[in-house]
Amino acid sequence: MTKPPDKVNDFFETCLENIRKHAPYFSLSSDRQVNEADVAHVLSMELSKQGEDSFHSVISRGKTNDPPDCEAVSDKGERIGVEVTELVDGPSVAAEKRGCVSFQEAWKPSRVIEKITRIIDRKDHAIPNGDPYELYILVVYCDDPLILDYENLKAIRASNFPATQLIDRAYFLYSYGPFEKRCPYITLRLSKVLENT
Repeated sequence: MTKPPDKVNDFFETCLENIRKHAPYFSLSSDRQVNEADVAHVLSMELSKQGEDSFHSVISRGKTNDPPDCEAVSDKGERIGVEVTELVDGPSVAAEKRGCVSFQEAWKPSRVIEKITRIIDRKDHAIPNGDPYELYILVVYCDDPLILDYENLKAIRASNFPATQLIDRAYFLYSYGPFEKRCPYITLRLSKVLENT
């Protein structure tokens, strides 16, 4: 009698094969839509833990239906669009894919703020696919050791980012911290949300 395959072990082996070596925390799957929904779900749990307005019932909208990447329902019953994007050092990820070791410099606060600002601007000018949302959230997530240092996090907390028209709220979510015992996030301060015209 042959033993049936162990689905749990198969699942974990597949996960281990797909985990990238550089900034791996949020990349358990090779399926981008799965990772995006996972990131949105992690943010929703962290917001709830901190007693902030949160959301639930996160689903991926799939490749052909974004933006936004996911949708959810707020605690007040509102339909929410959740756009998810990663802040990562591209050359380090590319080097890993080629099987090389990368020796990139750590990012300085000015570079981090400039990159987040560009992300906000690009995502705010996207045209959502489908019906309008009552709330539109941007999540910038990061697990990159070249980016996540005290000075950069301090600069993110202190920065005022550009005004937005589409995006109502924006967050910087970063990987699990053993000191915090959670995935911390920073609410990005948008200078002023512009009224939709």
